[in-house]
Amino acid sequence: MPRTGYKVSAAVELSDQLASRAGRKIARKGFVMARGNKPDSIINVLKGACDDMKNDETRKAYQRGARDFALYVREEHGINYGFKLPGDHAGRVDLIKSYTEHLKERGMKDHSIHGYLAGVCHSVSRYTSDHISEGEIDNKPRRGLSTKGRDPMKNRQGRMEAVQEKNARLMEIAGAIGIRRAEYAKLDGRSYRPDESGYMCVWVKGKGGKIQAQRILPWSVPIVSNAFSGVRGKEKVFGKEDLENHIDLHSVRRQVARRAYEHYHWRLQTDPSYKSQLQRELVARYDAMHPHGRSNDETTRERYLKEIYGYSGVYVCRGDNAEVLRKQGRDVAFDRLALMATSVFHLSHWRSDVTVKNYMV
Repeated sequence: MPRTGYKVSAAVELSDQLASRAGRKIARKGFVMARGNKPDSIINVLKGACDDMKNDETRKAYQRGARDFALYVREEHGINYGFKLPGDHAGRVDLIKSYTEHLKERGMKDHSIHGYLAGVCHSVSRYTSDHISEGEIDNKPRRGLSTKGRDPMKNRQGRMEAVQEKNARLMEIAGAIGIRRAEYAKLDGRSYRPDESGYMCVWVKGKGGKIQAQRILPWSVPIVSNAFSGVRGKEKVFGKEDLENHIDLHSVRRQVARRAYEHYHWRLQTDPSYKSQLQRELVARYDAMHPHGRSNDETTRERYLKEIYGYSGVYVCRGDNAEVLRKQGRDVAFDRLALMATSVFHLSHWRSDVTVKNYMV
């Protein structure tokens, strides 16, 4: 075959590999990628539109989503350059919708597609100066009742393993920390240290590669201190064999979160001065985790401060969540500040609605 100036290479599913010495990458998801070194190529303009994201992990995730979308529109719709994108808002929305249908045909679940759409909508919106929300694509999954780890008829093996003597140490430590299974495998002698307010925390790289500091509740500090006693440097707290089981550690994480909420709620009810102290600690955590230049833009910070200071003190559940709480004989209202403290210090979600849906109900 004569040389055409373009080097085409078959893509490898779900992998990023170098396609040439120039550093061109073979894209994921079954597409082929030709040379895209022109400044206005569809790949370059959409990836470049994500450069405003200050958090490294978020920017990389958005650029992957934008790149894969660019490869799709180039191969399936012949759009090689940014200026060839549809000129009207409706046309751009329809183009993104066609991409979501393509991903569905490839077997991708709705929640995974929703993650891809964040980078797609952001890049197209910023490049065209025309805001496209993910809601317009009509693929956002319904936010109803979460059932993860709640069905007593499932995971019988895990329930049996949870009471076995060989797993007693894991269960005790998990009940004191409350992190994800993959995160327990990362714990080493450097993971246990104070946070910015002096509270003992377990520091670990969580979802999305972001560092989180899991604050330990006062009565659990001796348990965690003992678990890390004698563990030095890169030495692991848990071996691979310690985590080879089917125990539902997410349910344990939910129990820790509920105990944390009860602790903060009790303190707020019994000590009038604790509210201002907890608010200061929440602000200190935000500033510690979002130093200048990394996701510390004023809009994000103002929204966070409003969650702590600006809203009323009560978070009221509605719909399916409220119905479940009533059947359990529990209150449908939660203290908003106690929820945020639980979400920030013990779950690293930074959102009260996620905390209620996945951990309180």
